[in-house]
Amino acid sequence: MITYILRSLLRNKTRSILTIGAVALTTFIFCFVRAIDSGMDRLLSSSGAEKKLIVYHKNRFCYATSKLLERYVPRIAEIPGVERVLPLKVYVSNCRASLDIVTFEGGPTDELLASRPIKVVAGDLEQWKRDEDAALVGVALAKRRSLSPGVKFRVGNVLVNVVAIFESGSSVDDNIAFTHLGYLQRIPGLNSVGYVTQIEVYLKDPARSEAIARQIDDMFATDESPTDTKPERAFLARKTRDLAEVVTFARVLGYVCVLVMLAILANTVVMAVQDRVRELAMLQAVGYDVQRVAAIVLAESGLAAFAGGLVGAGIAALVLWWTRLGIATEGIQVEFALSFGSIGMGVVSSTVAGAIAGIAPAWHASHLEIADALRSL
Repeated sequence: MITYILRSLLRNKTRSILTIGAVALTTFIFCFVRAIDSGMDRLLSSSGAEKKLIVYHKNRFCYATSKLLERYVPRIAEIPGVERVLPLKVYVSNCRASLDIVTFEGGPTDELLASRPIKVVAGDLEQWKRDEDAALVGVALAKRRSLSPGVKFRVGNVLVNVVAIFESGSSVDDNIAFTHLGYLQRIPGLNSVGYVTQIEVYLKDPARSEAIARQIDDMFATDESPTDTKPERAFLARKTRDLAEVVTFARVLGYVCVLVMLAILANTVVMAVQDRVRELAMLQAVGYDVQRVAAIVLAESGLAAFAGGLVGAGIAALVLWWTRLGIATEGIQVEFALSFGSIGMGVVSSTVAGAIAGIAPAWHASHLEIADALRSL
């Protein structure tokens, strides 16, 4: 029976190819939507949760406008329960939503290395520590901008010498270039010597995160730069809230794609059954029962959908792996993450859609009046 089903699909090659192509396209879109959704989940789940607090300038919604006094750092470090403090000067190429954004983070080298679980995959880490204008670039940013050790890299007024490439396993850090704090503070036009953009606070006891956050904000409430302190996950969620709305819309788009797939497959299977009314009647005449005829039609629909889903999911996986696409806002990069689970969901969704689309044509094909069907052609 399998051979017969395959021959039936290949009998009208043009229709089969168009059907598989349409399913592949909708599955491709569905997988892209899943990748955006998974990327957002991965971003928030990879954060330090309550173990790390982010101190930011109150009522500031872009890195370019956040200025905290560097003298806040030793005062925060003295708070009981604080393990270490990392001041960061951040420069972003664009605060608005963009598919290609470059983020520089400048900080004390030893503290940066202690706070980031990075692995250098190319270049010289010691040179980065020595040279004031050196940059340590994440693998995702390096691939997106074709950077390698020894290359000069300029974004706006920031000109750095790429000396090493690293990977961290974090989609945020892999899209960042780390520099020296003093170098980034002295960039022409920033005028930020003595100021940092944000302060990362690492806690000894995560259970005290809320209390320490309130203590920090109360400490600087009437100072020159009042602060807003949040756990890292809450900070990232606030920064990416606009993208969360995009993800919600994209999720709806994914469901629409499945409905479109159903319509395409149902139309194709109905046409195939109409073209083979006499053939299906002959199958019943030679002894095929109702269930077997229905199973043949369902199998043809499901197989075409499975093939299209496999092609679409495979192309989506290759495109995302090769391009490492992402979307960023306010300096936070959300990298599209297509997991094996999402690929499997795309293939399974298309196959199930194919089976559902074939139910009505299968019922019609299995309940043909044999005599009338044989006389119809």
